[in-house]
This record gives sequence, C-alpha cells and structure tokens, in this order.
Amino acid sequence: MTTIYQVAEKAGVSLSTVSRVLNGKGTVNAKMTEKVKAAAEALAYKPNQNARSLAAKHANTVGIVLPNQHMQFYAHLLFSIEQLFRKHQKRCLIAFSSDSNKSEEDTINYLHLQGCDGIIVFSMQQTTLDKAPYKTRNSLIFNMAAEENNPLAIKANAEAVVLSAYDYLKQHNHSDIALITHRLLNIDKLQATTFSSDYTFASQAPCANDAVLELVSSEKPFSALICTSQALAISAHALLEELGFRVPQDVSVVAACLPGEVENKVNNQKPINVTTLEFSTYDIANHLVKNALQNFYDIENKDAGPLSPVVHDYGTVSTY
Repeated sequence: MTTIYQVAEKAGVSLSTVSRVLNGKGTVNAKMTEKVKAAAEALAYKPNQNARSLAAKHANTVGIVLPNQHMQFYAHLLFSIEQLFRKHQKRCLIAFSSDSNKSEEDTINYLHLQGCDGIIVFSMQQTTLDKAPYKTRNSLIFNMAAEENNPLAIKANAEAVVLSAYDYLKQHNHSDIALITHRLLNIDKLQATTFSSDYTFASQAPCANDAVLELVSSEKPFSALICTSQALAISAHALLEELGFRVPQDVSVVAACLPGEVENKVNNQKPINVTTLEFSTYDIANHLVKNALQNFYDIENKDAGPLSPVVHDYGTVSTY
C-alpha cells in the first residue's frame, strides 16, 4: 500500500505539503499542487480512512436504519440523503431493521458499534419517547406515526399534513371545512383545534363516495374538503361534480398525503389532478442531513425550523 511518505518523496516536497494538498487545507501554489496530485495518481495513493478518522476524532460515517417497508419511497429518500452527505465528505452505512421494536433498537446499537458518528433512524415504532437508544445526541429520529410524542423526533405524520391543509384553506378564506379520513387520526386533538365532529367523516380508501353522500345529505354548509389520500380526494372530486357541485367554484378539494403516497392515477382511471399537500422527499432528506450535520459534527444549520409539507396546486382550491 502506497504511503504519504512515498508520495512526498516522488513529488520532492515535504509531508506537510502533501497533507495540505490532499486534505484541501492551507495554501499551496498551483505548481506544487499539480506535482503532488500527479505523484499521488502515479502511485495510486489512497488515503487511510482509519488514520484520518483517528486524527479528526470522526469516522465521517453516518449510520442509517431503514424499515423493510415502502421500499420505493425509501430508495428515493436514501439517494437524496447520500448525495447531500457526499457534498460534506460523509459516507452512509445502511442497515435494515425487521420492522420490530427490538430489531430496530438492535440495529441502532450495531451501527454505533461500527463507529458511526451518528445514526438516522426511520422508525416504525409508535413512539420513541423514553427509550434509551433514541435519547442520545447521536440518534436522529424520523417518524411518520401519529402517536410519536418524542419532542426530539422529526415528524411527518398524517395529522401534521392535515393541519397544514386546514391552514392552507383558511388562508383562502374558507371556514366551513370538512375532513374525510381513512386513517386512525387523533380525532379528539383535531376536533379540539380545527374540525368539529359534524365535519369529520370516516371512509374506507380508496373511495370517498359514502362519506361525501353523508356530508351532502347533512345539509351542513361546507366550502372546502380535505381528504387524507389522493385516491379519496379524486373520488370525492368526481362525485361532487356528478352531484352538481363545481370544483373549485363551489367546493375546494385538497388531498393531504403522507410521504411517498402521491400517485398519478387511481385504479387505471383517467388521471384527475387535485391540489395536494405532502412532505417532499427532497425536503425530508435535506432537513435530516442538515440536522445530522449539526448534531453529529457541530456544523451550523442556518435553516433550522420545522419540516413542512409542500403544496402542489392543480387548481382545485379557490379563494372563498
């Protein structure tokens, strides 16, 4: 294995000059830099990562725990995370849990034993509060469970996107807003802050027809409708128009989706685009990487703030 001493000897420069050139630190003139790089290339020199880690007190490796579910979504997310870390000369070490609490915790401990500087955990647990592996500064939790009440976790759950959709409609002057959901949301919490029980309807995905008929037959005034999936929103949109409602002139329709759930069509039907709020895959990756760099490496996160859904406006919301 070629050493830094051999590179210095071939280039005819000091060890400190080789170190500055290869680490990109300090000022070395262009001619000297070219000599060092040419010598390193000729000798096929590869830096000793273990030695670098000992010197820097960092392995420059971030562990990532992934579940064995929603693989397409996590594949896209992982690609963005890896690309963002690479810009900071950090590597990713990937391990899969078996979607059980014990397996997830064992995987976290395993990655710490491998010398990772920190772990990003895409948790499948209902909540990570008061569980030792998740309480260290070097564990960053991402959770989509509505029950997650760990204040240190980064959350992108159904309640958060529904509340964002509600705020979005309020900004368009809507006040009589109905909710059709197929999820086990914390309805009491939502009704305490936003929706009354008269405007909350349960449905079985992918069809919102029964819930829409119940809403319309109640004769309660409503100017906007939030559905907790794109499939529900599309079926609600279609039925409302069949019943004589104009979307969005009479009723605005919004889909509030979890990450990775947005689809272009439902049941091979002709696509109907509805205004959709979702957590962007890239935004999730960017948010996680910036928080990880701050937590694990003390690199300041100048964009600190909560993770928020983005709006895809397809014209099914109008100002009331």
